[in-house]
Amino acid sequence: MSNRFPTERRATIRDVAAKAGVSIATVSKYFNKGDYYIADATKQRIAEAILQLDYEPSATARGLVSRRSRAIGVVIASFDNPFYAQLIAGVDDVIGATDFTMVVASTADDPKAQAEVVQSMRQRQVEGMLLASLTSESPEVAKALRSGIDVVLASRVSADLNVDAFVGDNVGGAMEVVRHLAGHGHRRIAHVAGPQNVTSFSMRAEGFRRGCDEAGLDATTATISLVSEASVDAGEAAAGALLDSAEPPTAIFAANDRVALGVLRAAERRGLGVPGDLAVVGFDNIWVADMPGVHLSSVDADTRDTGRQAARRLLERIERRWADGGADVLEAEQHTLPARFIARHTCGC
Repeated sequence: MSNRFPTERRATIRDVAAKAGVSIATVSKYFNKGDYYIADATKQRIAEAILQLDYEPSATARGLVSRRSRAIGVVIASFDNPFYAQLIAGVDDVIGATDFTMVVASTADDPKAQAEVVQSMRQRQVEGMLLASLTSESPEVAKALRSGIDVVLASRVSADLNVDAFVGDNVGGAMEVVRHLAGHGHRRIAHVAGPQNVTSFSMRAEGFRRGCDEAGLDATTATISLVSEASVDAGEAAAGALLDSAEPPTAIFAANDRVALGVLRAAERRGLGVPGDLAVVGFDNIWVADMPGVHLSSVDADTRDTGRQAARRLLERIERRWADGGADVLEAEQHTLPARFIARHTCGC
């Protein structure tokens, strides 16, 4: 059967060379802009041939010559969490102003998926990876580092990897939440904590414990309930169990805003008023938190700026490596970015 939508043959580098009357090698040198001498008249003929043929060079082919892919991998935990949309927007603020391309993938905070994604990034020969999804099991990341791929963490930290990390003040932010709720008179405060193999969640749980100690709350009045995933449904299930207990909490601090939305749903289904019967606070300050009818109190660590700073550091590492062959190695640094409590309706303010 004939093709109903015929397409014209795409021009090749051979066509450009023939039209300009030069060798293919000369056209290749023209594109890769190395230390090659090409006469101005020759450059002009090549440029005119490119324009007339509407030729677009293959990024893959150019990469084979220059040994550079001009690509970075951005690995996140979830495409449906607004937190990561904000983070990627920050990365794009920086990467979008360069000739690098982002390759984005999700792991759902699953160690097996993490290994597969990192391996795939290596196979695509990305020059660096920005990881916003990292569990405590990270052998594939260590392998990527050994192979010469630059790695920077955003919103995650690792005790096992000697890499740069940009993360909000999870401990301080969680302590401020407890301090605020205790200031409202709450003594039975619960924390619905995220998976503890994710450092940001384990740090928030640690901050919750410290905050409770600071406020004089003992183990009988402060409760930590773990969820296997930081989702709305998981938050609702965990909050439901807490609210149905013999001594339900009067305030719940959630691992993130999605979990907090699940807490709000659990309270509504039980006819509990927020904040009259139950105060609720989240973390990350995603855009949904400030929507009418939600007004969720949360902790804001400026996710977009975290993405920007991590992206700048990654590009700096990549360019230094290519400029001097890695002779001037940057020391890995962990940057803890300020977190501030945003008081809205759900905490009682």
